[in-house]
Amino acid sequence: MLIKFFSNGQGGGAAPVNYLIARNVLAYDDSRNIVHSSDGKTLMKRRDPLPEIVSGNPDLTRMLIDCCRHKWSYRAGVVSFAKGDNPTEEQQLKVINTFETLGFAGLEPEQYNILWVRHSHEDRIELHFCTPRQELTTGNSFNIAPPGYFKPFDACRDLMNKKYGWADPEDTSRTRERKVVSESPARAQTREQLQDWIEEMIVAGAINNRSEMIALLKKSGFLVPREGKKYISIAIPDSEIRFRMKGPIYHETWTPEVTLERRLNRENDEDEASANRLDRYRDEELRARYQEHVERRKKYNRKRYSQSKNEMAAGTDERGRVYSQTVGNPAEEYGRRDEKNFQYQDMEPDQPNNNMFPSLDLGANPANQLTDKQREPHNDEYRKLPATIDDTTRERVTQIRRRIDSIHGRANNFSKQFHRLLDSSVSSARSISYSLSQLSKSVQHGIDWLGKRTKQSTAHRHAEPSHRRTETAFSGRFVAIILQREKRKQEREREPER
Repeated sequence: MLIKFFSNGQGGGAAPVNYLIARNVLAYDDSRNIVHSSDGKTLMKRRDPLPEIVSGNPDLTRMLIDCCRHKWSYRAGVVSFAKGDNPTEEQQLKVINTFETLGFAGLEPEQYNILWVRHSHEDRIELHFCTPRQELTTGNSFNIAPPGYFKPFDACRDLMNKKYGWADPEDTSRTRERKVVSESPARAQTREQLQDWIEEMIVAGAINNRSEMIALLKKSGFLVPREGKKYISIAIPDSEIRFRMKGPIYHETWTPEVTLERRLNRENDEDEASANRLDRYRDEELRARYQEHVERRKKYNRKRYSQSKNEMAAGTDERGRVYSQTVGNPAEEYGRRDEKNFQYQDMEPDQPNNNMFPSLDLGANPANQLTDKQREPHNDEYRKLPATIDDTTRERVTQIRRRIDSIHGRANNFSKQFHRLLDSSVSSARSISYSLSQLSKSVQHGIDWLGKRTKQSTAHRHAEPSHRRTETAFSGRFVAIILQREKRKQEREREPER
């Protein structure tokens, strides 16, 4: 059995919750690549058996994630069992209880929410979980798996595996000589061939350590651009193809003796004391290590998400009157309306209205509880929630739903205003379009009129050619007369010279 947290955690609650309870999911091949049909469409497969809700309410978890105001809104993961573990339902519930005792140490049930769904369609049991990343009574961010979470949850895993004899993921007998990598089928086949060739060279005695392995690869025409402590990178010349080879045989300190010893341990795991890592620990040691992490987390959570009993919470109600209330643990005091704990004071007109509980409606009576009339519109909402949720959490959820209804109301008002503005814009656009149409007709009428005048002028010129010839002849005679006069004047000026 192993515990794994997923890296995603942003966005609404629909994606993580729907994935847990979905009947149909994407189809993957052995290399974890999505399978497509011949026409390129993504193929889906039906989960068989279908997912089973072990604990929690999907609708409530989805809604709480949607209402989370933080960037990281949820935490999801899985408790996965090996095929040979075969845990009973009672043992699965024990694992869930041990997990929650560690993850929510120091918190009351009304301070957190978590959904558990069982998957068994992969021929093994998987307990998937999803929890809002928020403490419910204060609204503060709450991360069930903060940095360094693997140590506490590894202690939880080891305790359960030791108790029920389940498979240990860190057992040397379960270590693979090669690491499976998710990649395309063609690339995976090339990596497989390269891996097989290296193992053949090891069996033949041509490779006795990693230095000889690298030298043989270079001699065979491969490139080794990078060498890590636990891997090497192999590149094919004149191409961008590169593989990062991982596994025990690529470790810096690897020798054939190490591989041989591991194989012997795998074959004789029942006789070798070192085959099972957890055999080196007593049950009391594992339980003490687990309890140490629980106490440390409990101390932190109580300090962060609880308040002193003597601390005073003050604010103003919706009518503008100041009140003060003695509060203790928010999980116990949230939503209580005790008349003797409220004292109202007169409020000056210029005093700011800093209401710490804006969603609480105290009514006409300063210290009145929520009346039946105020609760009546939400009775259906209360009935929809599971019976295991106490009144404090019910009231918290109801307040969140009221805020959502308020947001929906504002959205509807905005939508009406937008549609009115859109109708006005459409009417203006129609008016402008009509004016442009009239202007276009006027311009076309003017162009037609100019065309007719041009045709008439052309016809007039063709109809009176003799008139134009007369004008041309008259102009010619006039020029001739002027030239003749100039000639005579020049002759008279020359006569005295003779």
